[in-house]
Amino acid sequence: MLLLVSTMTVLRYPFYFISGDGFHKMASVFGSDDMKTIELCLYLLFAFHMVMLDFKFPKATFGRCFRYDIVVSIVNFIVLMMTYEIVVFGFVAKLTVELLAVITTYFCGKSLCKTLKNHGMKDIGFSYLLLSLRHLIYSIILFVQLCIIYSGALKEVDNFFTDVWMLIQWFLLMPVLLCSRVMLFKGCMRLKIHRHDEI
Repeated sequence: MLLLVSTMTVLRYPFYFISGDGFHKMASVFGSDDMKTIELCLYLLFAFHMVMLDFKFPKATFGRCFRYDIVVSIVNFIVLMMTYEIVVFGFVAKLTVELLAVITTYFCGKSLCKTLKNHGMKDIGFSYLLLSLRHLIYSIILFVQLCIIYSGALKEVDNFFTDVWMLIQWFLLMPVLLCSRVMLFKGCMRLKIHRHDEI
């Protein structure tokens, strides 16, 4: 379900640029607050599962990283849902959360790749390293936009929602997110054929 929702989220911008009311409606649905809430819940369920899995293996330490990531994910959702009278505050808040997400997802991925032996867990670890890369790229984009605002080059934030800006962000962010979710799905499927004593 997480892969499906993420895939549709990734494709919402291409759908938006395809002519037709049906595609525009689909794009608006997968970019809505309700869909963001659903995606958050699905992600939290998976992260919570990883925390519970950590408790089963005394030598594993990745659960702590996932607990931190759960907190950052919830804070990120709150930041996204808030409205800001001073736009710069919104950019600073989002940039801060993205930088925290770079750290938490990186250590989630690193701990899985380092601690666990089977290929399923390594695939999941690699998916988190890709996710960390996506958060890093997004942080750079937000920093550039924040610098543009401070420089006075753009006075209206709406200028960041032009077709050019949206396409640049899509090409930089969405393929990495999709690859991350595919690796996550692949790793979960591989776990079904491995015994617990291989971890």
